[in-house]
Amino acid sequence: MKSKQLLAAAAALVLAGTMASCSSGGPDDSGGNDTAACTNNIPKPDLPVVTVWAWYPNSETVADNFNEQHDDVQVCWTNAGAGGDEYDKLQTAITAGTGAPDVVMVEADRVAVYQIQGALVDLSDLGYEGVKDSFSDGVWKDWSIGGGVYGAPVDGGPMAMIYRKDVFAQYGITPPTTWAEYEAAADGQGCRWPALR
Repeated sequence: MKSKQLLAAAAALVLAGTMASCSSGGPDDSGGNDTAACTNNIPKPDLPVVTVWAWYPNSETVADNFNEQHDDVQVCWTNAGAGGDEYDKLQTAITAGTGAPDVVMVEADRVAVYQIQGALVDLSDLGYEGVKDSFSDGVWKDWSIGGGVYGAPVDGGPMAMIYRKDVFAQYGITPPTTWAEYEAAADGQGCRWPALR
């Protein structure tokens, strides 16, 4: 499992590498390669630098391995905190118009929040085709809005519905496989659920 997670994170960094030409060049947004804010080692400081905020386990190891293996771009990794800590910093940078990283790790439910502000770049033409087969279509939908792809998954968690067979059998409910079937099963029992979509 760890090797799959490492490969997935590496795929995300490869996608980040394809974006290097769009990069500001460093964490200070001045266009230089200021690597003072990097948590990881930058062994080739004369190369363009892509700044990354990520909290995923082994992010530093993945960034270091990427940097050792690439002679065209380097990754400046910073752990800006997980969840609310990072989101507050990111929102501050977005509002200020400066200080945001080139690549940021966010949870899928945050994509729309940042996309609607114009803070994310559509990755459809920036390497998505080269890594899209690493994850299922369902996982990519979490990172897509309209026709655009605004993130690369680092992992995909299993989702399951757990139910009691005896209760379903008692009420003649067939286990649903879609949200529409779930809603119809609930309606058939006189239940009205909040919007599921």
